[in-house]
Amino acid sequence: MKKEIYEHLIIPLSFYQEGRNEFELKRYINAYYNFYFYLEDLYGNGKTKNYQIRREFLKSNQLKEAVSKTIEEFKNGPSKKHYKNLKSFLKLESCSYDIEGVISLIVKVRGNLHHFSQKSSKKLGHPFNQKDFETMAFLLMSICVKTYTRLTTGEKPCYVRCIRRLTQSLRFHSYRRSTQIDSPSQVWLRLINFVNP
Repeated sequence: MKKEIYEHLIIPLSFYQEGRNEFELKRYINAYYNFYFYLEDLYGNGKTKNYQIRREFLKSNQLKEAVSKTIEEFKNGPSKKHYKNLKSFLKLESCSYDIEGVISLIVKVRGNLHHFSQKSSKKLGHPFNQKDFETMAFLLMSICVKTYTRLTTGEKPCYVRCIRRLTQSLRFHSYRRSTQIDSPSQVWLRLINFVNP
């Protein structure tokens, strides 16, 4: 495969890696932002308004498939913690537990996290409630994993070996240089090595 085919993934994968770094450090709000930027860049088609982003996200069969598989895993997985927390977030934002509802929630939570007022009745992020957003960050991370597997290999997202290999590579590099972030060219080289071992 030609490297140029994957050039558009350099920056989104940098956001993904930054999100992983933040998630490992338990900075879930920052992790959420980075995973959201990954999705927004790849599936938002340059739109900026919440209703436009939601509409663009819903146009992508690839993204909808990743959301569908993720919410199914949350529902049927061994740990019910994220399933329970996701349902609570959906209820707070009057969204349903389906693809459309979860995509709406993703966009709404990003908007809620971007603004702050103690007078708001919305669930907003601040330095003392990072843990409250662990499930939302985990949701986006799971969706990102399912989309980048499809984007980089053309395979369905259920190919766990590929997911583990890239995730372990990213995790190794983030632990090795705990405060450093890979440059886009380093992410690019790892992506190429991942696709063409």
